Amino acid sequence: MTRRSIDNLRPAAAVLAAFLLLSCAFFGGGNQEADPGSSAVAPDTPTTVPSQPDDPSGRSPLICEQPPPEELAVGASVVSQLNEPVWTECYWVQVPDGLTSITFSVTGLAADLRLYAGYGYLVTLQFHMNEFWDSTEAGMADEAITLDDPKPGPYFLRVGVAGPKEPSPYELSVTSEPVMTTSVTGAALPGLASCGGPAEVLELGSSTSGEIPAQDERPLAYDYYCVEIPPGTSSFTVELTGLTGLLDLFVRRTTPADWADRSRSDHLLVSVEDPEAGAYYIDVAASLPGSTSPYTLTVNSP
Repeated sequence: MTRRSIDNLRPAAAVLAAFLLLSCAFFGGGNQEADPGSSAVAPDTPTTVPSQPDDPSGRSPLICEQPPPEELAVGASVVSQLNEPVWTECYWVQVPDGLTSITFSVTGLAADLRLYAGYGYLVTLQFHMNEFWDSTEAGMADEAITLDDPKPGPYFLRVGVAGPKEPSPYELSVTSEPVMTTSVTGAALPGLASCGGPAEVLELGSSTSGEIPAQDERPLAYDYYCVEIPPGTSSFTVELTGLTGLLDLFVRRTTPADWADRSRSDHLLVSVEDPEAGAYYIDVAASLPGSTSPYTLTVNSP
């Protein structure tokens, strides 16, 4: 080939090389494997794991843990405001036996707020489990939750922003049928001497087996237990074994989350040193939507 022919081919070769470079950049490098140290990922692979609530016994507190819920009496109301940096406020109400209905309402809004309620334990409110209700009216409309023939016991309430974080005053009221007023107890949760409510009672030194079924939508599944610790007990442990899926373990006495193991392992353990005598409640809960597992729960003392 003559030098003139070669010179004539150079522009075409340059165009072809540019086209090939652009094709590789646009369509990828064929079957080449990504450098393990690079940030390249497959098109459908999420780059981050969905955020999860932090361990209440470890790093940051869960919603409504710090500060703890403020107690509100049946028949009472409270006026407050959501504003930077507080966009959620929590309360709890001890509902007595014999009511035909109980209503939790939020009025006087200047922004879109939401009202949530959970029965029995704060974890039902935090993770939207089982006996959980919400009111999600759009805009600045009043929010209300009415429960007919409510079970007696503690109900936890949360008022929070629904959309953009816009400041808003609100008034939270608790009304009942028949109309009545009860005084607050002044405690974060009643420190009961004996087990009660919906919990299954376990003897100290015993075990029981169960299974948390899969639920793809909230409320998530959970089981309630209670153990009575006698005076003079130096310590006791609550242990979950035989797990094949992701479960969480909570133990509580007088605050919404006294002890917890949310390590997402196949063996969960909570140890309580120098316990006060009385009832301790145990929650075995699914960690995430879809989580399911059999388990063996054991409560022991040295």
